[in-house]
This record gives sequence, C-alpha cells and structure tokens, in this order.
Amino acid sequence: MDPDIIVHHPCSCGNNRESKFKTYQNERRELLGAFCTVCGDEWLHKQFLGEASSENFVLLKHQQLYHRKRKEVSSSYCRIRDLTEIKLGDHIRWEEFQGKEQLFLEAIVVGLEAGDALISVVMMQKQGFCELKIGRILINLSKITKIEIVDYKPSADPVELVTARAVAWCDEESAVYNLFTMKSKVFANYCKCGSGDKWKITWLVGSQFTQISMTVLGSSWRSGKEEDCQTIAEKGSTRTKIKTGIVIVANGAAIGFDMDDVMKEKQEDRDAENFINGYIERFGQVLTDCGCNINGALAHNIPGGGIDAITFPTIDVQISVFIASVLKGKIPRAPQNAFGTPAGRAFGKLIHKSLKREDEAVDLKDIHPGDHVVLPGRVRHPRCHAIVVSVNNKTNKIKLIRNTFERGVVEEWVEVSSPILRVTYPLGQAYPAETVIERARSKLGERRYLFARYNCKHFAVWCESKEQA
Repeated sequence: MDPDIIVHHPCSCGNNRESKFKTYQNERRELLGAFCTVCGDEWLHKQFLGEASSENFVLLKHQQLYHRKRKEVSSSYCRIRDLTEIKLGDHIRWEEFQGKEQLFLEAIVVGLEAGDALISVVMMQKQGFCELKIGRILINLSKITKIEIVDYKPSADPVELVTARAVAWCDEESAVYNLFTMKSKVFANYCKCGSGDKWKITWLVGSQFTQISMTVLGSSWRSGKEEDCQTIAEKGSTRTKIKTGIVIVANGAAIGFDMDDVMKEKQEDRDAENFINGYIERFGQVLTDCGCNINGALAHNIPGGGIDAITFPTIDVQISVFIASVLKGKIPRAPQNAFGTPAGRAFGKLIHKSLKREDEAVDLKDIHPGDHVVLPGRVRHPRCHAIVVSVNNKTNKIKLIRNTFERGVVEEWVEVSSPILRVTYPLGQAYPAETVIERARSKLGERRYLFARYNCKHFAVWCESKEQA
C-alpha cells in the first residue's frame, strides 16, 4: 500500500493516510472494511451495518466505508466431540502444555483441509519478552485432546468478515513490543465481533505505552522480568525479582526493570530512592509531552495506584497504571497504599506543574508571527502545539506550521477562538520571530512524527528555543 495515498474523506480522528488503515478483503479482493491504526475505529461496507449504521464514513480505494458502534457481545464455550463441527470463521480454544505449564490458546479458523485433521488458523502468539506477533499456523486436530468452539450466538459477524479481519493482520512483518497482557482470546474476539475497548487498549495503547517505556528506560529495558501481578496488587509490600529499579503494573501485567547497573555507572548508588524517583517523574513528563491526559495520582486497591487514569491522544480509552520504585529487592508499598510513595509524589508533582505550566491565555489580537501557541485539538488529542506565521483578525484565522501525525509538518490556515494559550520563554532563550518561522518552514514536508520523541510540542519547542537547537 502506497504510504503517500491521501484519504480525501478521513477517519473521525483525522487520519487521512491510507497506509494507516488495516484493510479487510475477501478472497475476491473486494474491500469489506478497514481498521484505523491511529484511533482503533472500524469502518465497514454497508452490507455489514444493519441497524447500527452511521452517516459517518471514510473513502478508501474509491469506496465508502461506514462507522459501526461496537455491539453488545455475549459468548460461551462449547465442547465439541466431532471435528466436522469446526467451520470457517469459528473461534476455537484448545489447551497445550509447555513443560508443566498449562496454556489455553485461542484462534480464528481460516482454512480447512478436506478429509484431513489439519486446519489453518490465525492467532496472536508471544515471541519473546513483551513481543507479540499475529500469524497463520497449521494445527493437527488429531493431536489435541480437548477443543472448544466459542459460541457468540447472534452477536458474531458473518464468516466472510471474520476471516477477512483475521487475515488482514498476517502481513505484520515483525513482532510488536507490548508490555500489556495480551491474551489470544482478545484478538479472536475482535475478529468475531469488531473493534472494542479491549482490543484498542491491549494493541494500540499497549504498543504506545511500551514505546514510551522504552524511551524512558533506555538500556534498562533489556533487563525486564515478569513479576507476579496479583501478588503486587494484593500485598501491602512485596519482594521482586530485581534489586533496584522500577515495576510497571498495567492491564494485568507486571514487569520489573533492574536499574542497578545504570545507577552504578552514573555513580548514583548512594541515593537510590531519588535516582529511581527521577525516572518515575520522567515517565510522567514524557506522557504529558506526548499529549496524554493524567487524571490524578491516586490510589486504588487494584493495579493502577500510581496514576488514576491516562487518556492517550487519538484513542478514546483510559488505562490505569501503577509505577513503583524497587529498593533492596522490595516494593515499599503496593498499589492500594501508593498514595505518598515515590510514584504518588512524583505524579502529584507533575500534575501540579501541569497546572502552572508557562502558558498564558491571550486574545487573538495579541498573537504575533513567531509565537508558539497551544490550541484545543480534537477530543482525542486535546492540545496541539504550533508556530504562528500570520494572523487574520477579521476572519479569526491563524496561519500555522505544525507537526501532525497524519500529514507531517504542514503550513495551513486554522480558525480559532479566544482565549488562546501562548507559550512564554525566558528572556534571551527564544529566537527572533523571523528565525522561528524560518526554522519551522525548513521542516515543511518532513514526515517523521514520533509519538514519544518528536511530536507537535517537540517540533514547536525546537523552532522557538535556543536551548533545543
């Protein structure tokens, strides 16, 4: 798929790049639907809409696809006794043993061999530490002693759409890093009934949060070890597999990262608590820089005490996260007592800073070329940073240069309303207005938006600040 093809009627999140849609096609290569990999919304051919139809649509490959809200889903497992009961598009579950560990695996049937016990399925598999891959595999049913079919009753989609969804994800060339617990059941459920919050959280939010974690942790990422999530959630304090570092608990997963070697390299071993706390604060800062909303550093009696909730830009769902320091192989307090721990204090401090950031509310008449402004964006991306090129007070429009996820760095007129936030810089730290605009225009056409490292705020600060040059 050509990454430069522009969708002239884009997704509701603003995604107008065809390469950012996962398209569903049947065996005749007819387009049945598409999944927006930016926000997680699904768009379907009108034959699949029924009563849940919507006037909203995207235009892909010269065809209108319509938005359908997630249906209410109920399901149950049914043991089968005859292999001929298995049909195309079925969601099946079977058990396997890896050593002494019992695993329940779930997949979508996409191929049947006539007169043979071999079937072709698409499933999500774990490749390594926090690595996931969706692919097609062959299963010999004669070697499986217990197999079940998941019955969705009337809530499942037609077989043609179910198998098209599954096969669409088999073109992933490499594994995706994802900290979140990702059960094969979640993928199979999405294939049967369409995109919902579970799929958005575990796949889209999970991969974005993991990218942020890799950015903050650096070389310490490679030290990650899986911890007992339930033990961390239930106990007031608990021992871990690592000596000094950070534990992240989110979406049913708990991962510990050993930072002992990094701390020694930086000769910070005399004050381990402050060293680790600095990384926790960095987590919060990167999250806000990426446009995430942090709704409070509160405590819960479930994994998620470090932050009450995070809303990610472009994806209209929230997740709870608990980020804790590990000192001498022990978490001082688990999530239910997180308030007041380094995690709670760090994020509380961050939220306080965010309420007193160096922004000032001004009227349109007070905006000038070269200013760094922050405008309200879409609901799923509430803050948009940009550089002002010119102002038209009669039409209430500003010509801006900004770095966008969908189109890269662009220059365009945007209608605005007062008040507008203007970012202020200390005297002597900002370039003259002409230089700011010149720097911004030097990046026009650039398309290397990175969620954690080069978003709209990073771009605007680079244009404006001498310190970031």
